[in-house]
Amino acid sequence: MRSLFYVLFTFFIASLSLFGQTDPILEEVDQMPLYKAVCGDGEDPKFCADRAMLQYVYSSIVYPKQAVAKEAEGMVVISFVVEKNGMISNPTIYRDQVGYGAGEEVLRIVRAMNDNNPSWKPGIHEGKPVRVEYKLPVKFKLS
Repeated sequence: MRSLFYVLFTFFIASLSLFGQTDPILEEVDQMPLYKAVCGDGEDPKFCADRAMLQYVYSSIVYPKQAVAKEAEGMVVISFVVEKNGMISNPTIYRDQVGYGAGEEVLRIVRAMNDNNPSWKPGIHEGKPVRVEYKLPVKFKLS
């Protein structure tokens, strides 16, 4: 019985490492992940990446009809992991001050980032790509 447990436990640990799930998710790294963007010569890469990401988000977002009807405004924050290969995983609603489907709308947009295969440059720590938790705030405001 003990040897069966050992075999199963060893298999479980090996399968985790095969799928990259034993790598920690970091919050602070030497270089944070950057949304992929085409930047001009001499342009700050972080500024350029942030601008491109916000342009993507705000051009893709559809203000939920129920939120418009209730005149709901506020901030939605989505948390996700930028993997070592630049793909997005584990997107979740971290904070939703708006309600009425606004959080789900931002989740839809974040999940669609993987359609650009990959849409992020991974975070770097100690010279190696690492998994990084990223929080994306999105402001909802009726004009």
